[in-house]
Amino acid sequence: MDYLLVVQRTENGYRAQVPDLDGCVTSARTREQVERQMRAVVEFHVLGLHHEGRDIPAPNAYATRVELGPAVFEVAERASVGAGRGRPVPSRHGSPWIGPADDPP
Repeated sequence: MDYLLVVQRTENGYRAQVPDLDGCVTSARTREQVERQMRAVVEFHVLGLHHEGRDIPAPNAYATRVELGPAVFEVAERASVGAGRGRPVPSRHGSPWIGPADDPP
């Protein structure tokens, strides 16, 4: 079985997780290390599930990209300058909109 491995760069290296397997998370200084560690984490997790007689989740997660046009960044830049902010803030909807309003433009 092939599980989706999500790797993110962090301040100190890399963080990886497998969305289909709750709790399968690791971090390391290099991409190679985090991928090698995650293989061991996934194997350990799946063997543990099997040992406990629990179902092993089928791979279900997938990855896709969201393309944003330059207009989005122009609006965000104007809003952050006008509001005195330089970073996204969470709204009550869980979206990182920038600006004083709590709702998207």
